[in-house]
Amino acid sequence: MHLQTEYCPKTFKTSISTRYEVHYLVTEFGSVNLKGKDTRERALAIIKLAHPAYRDNLLHEADVVGLI
Repeated sequence: MHLQTEYCPKTFKTSISTRYEVHYLVTEFGSVNLKGKDTRERALAIIKLAHPAYRDNLLHEADVVGLI
């Protein structure tokens, strides 16, 4: 199965946000309030919003780089 991530190119070309500015993240798989979360909590919350087919790999990679 081939999966493609969708994003809005116009948004990426015109805005840059730091981790402290992003409070809410919304995908087709849900939404999360990231305000006040530490790096580990943010990583886990964001991974939960990814397509289910990507979650295991994202968890593994987050562990490898020391995020969780």
